[in-house]
Amino acid sequence: MTFSDLFKMSLDNLFRRKLRTVLTILGVLIGTASIVAMLSLGLELKRNSLRQTENQMKTIQMAVGGIGAVSFIVAASAPRDAVKSLDGASQ
Repeated sequence: MTFSDLFKMSLDNLFRRKLRTVLTILGVLIGTASIVAMLSLGLELKRNSLRQTENQMKTIQMAVGGIGAVSFIVAASAPRDAVKSLDGASQ
């Protein structure tokens, strides 16, 4: 059997069993679409969690006071401009 004979026989079988062919194509399309949707959802959730972590990590440390050589440090989530506007605040 040559390649053209095999190709003709496979096309004949596809057209003879139309319902099975349509259901197979539909299954492949649904499966592929669900994989793409899950991957894009996972990537977006990862990107969103990294963005939230970065926002939480943007804290400013201010030395509030101290006793001798020990100083107290307070982490505030205020923007840098707001902290700079305070009297006596420095970077």
